[in-house]
Amino acid sequence: MELHIIKSQPIMEARNRTSGFGLHWIWRKGKLEAAVWKEPYCYDVTPEEEIERKEFPADDEGLCQITDWINEKAK
Repeated sequence: MELHIIKSQPIMEARNRTSGFGLHWIWRKGKLEAAVWKEPYCYDVTPEEEIERKEFPADDEGLCQITDWINEKAK
């Protein structure tokens, strides 16, 4: 996998209408931080206590781990 970082801004934010959850991940201090939450709200207005976060290493292994974690949360 290739990791593209642009000015340390959020890499991806998405809402999956079929699974009913949102996803946000960001490059931060050499790590990837992923956040997931239940819809109907977007990241910016979802209460903090309803957002689940996890950090992963910013390498190929971390990308595999983050993908597995997000897929598990989408079930």
